[in-house]
Amino acid sequence: MTTRTPQSPEETQRQSTSTSTASAPQRPGDGKNSVRARLSKESAKRQRALAPVAAESPTIWETIQTWRRELRQWATGPEGMSLVVSAGVHVLLFMGIALVLYLCGMRLEDHLGDRGPINALFTETNVDNKQPLETLADTEFELTDTLADASELSALNSESITDNVRFVPDMVLSDFGDTAATLPALPQNALDMVNEGGGNGKSWKRGGFAMPKNKGKVITRGSFSVWTVPEDPEPFKSYKIVIQLNRLVPIRDLRADVTGTVTGTDGYRASIGRVQKGIHFPRQLVIPKARQIAIEIPPAKFELVRDIIEVHSKKLDEKQRIEIIF
Repeated sequence: MTTRTPQSPEETQRQSTSTSTASAPQRPGDGKNSVRARLSKESAKRQRALAPVAAESPTIWETIQTWRRELRQWATGPEGMSLVVSAGVHVLLFMGIALVLYLCGMRLEDHLGDRGPINALFTETNVDNKQPLETLADTEFELTDTLADASELSALNSESITDNVRFVPDMVLSDFGDTAATLPALPQNALDMVNEGGGNGKSWKRGGFAMPKNKGKVITRGSFSVWTVPEDPEPFKSYKIVIQLNRLVPIRDLRADVTGTVTGTDGYRASIGRVQKGIHFPRQLVIPKARQIAIEIPPAKFELVRDIIEVHSKKLDEKQRIEIIF
């Protein structure tokens, strides 16, 4: 006869739990469900790994660095080098053409010179157009008689004559032979006759300022003559300094050819002709026909002022220093 020992409550509960578990039947679909759940988890992980990640937009500095890098690569490449070489060749070619044109223009200007208007008188000569060419070539035209008629010259407008007067050197007239003797003689003071200002220079026409009748008021050095307008400037009042080029050489632009400075003992300094850096550029009156440049000088700061005029002509290659004492 077997005797049972009493069991504790914990052992009794453990035995009942194991018995219920062993007695519970296993469902046929539990293994498939577990595999399916595991596959779905792995698929979700793969989808999360393959999902696109939003990239951050580059900053302005990064964009500039990228552009610089791409530009450097293009410039050092074959396309950039070819463009640089082509631009350099074209620039050198254009500079050469401009230099050649400038030099040719300077030469042409020297040859052409200053061609003024010409006044001439002509007479009609009846020529038979039906004559042969040899006969027409032997026909003589009476031009010397027209030039010898001084009465017709005096009937012309005096102002037009003075505006277009040109001085002809004696050596040139000697080449004309007898024809030169028939030309009307020009007075020695033709420059003074250009103006009807009476020598004071206050009134002038297109011919320019008249040279003072008192030659002691005119200072001549080389090819330049200088005087003041009025002849005796009053203290502490403005006046003009007239610079006249006496030599008759063809000068196209008087302002560009005649340059220099006017320096006063009162500290005033002005530029002649073109503007010079750092020097006052006064009001100037350029009279090409009279070959004069008139410079406006402001009132002096004190009495007994001396003006030192340094003038230079590129065409004549002459430089003079003239001093005016009041």
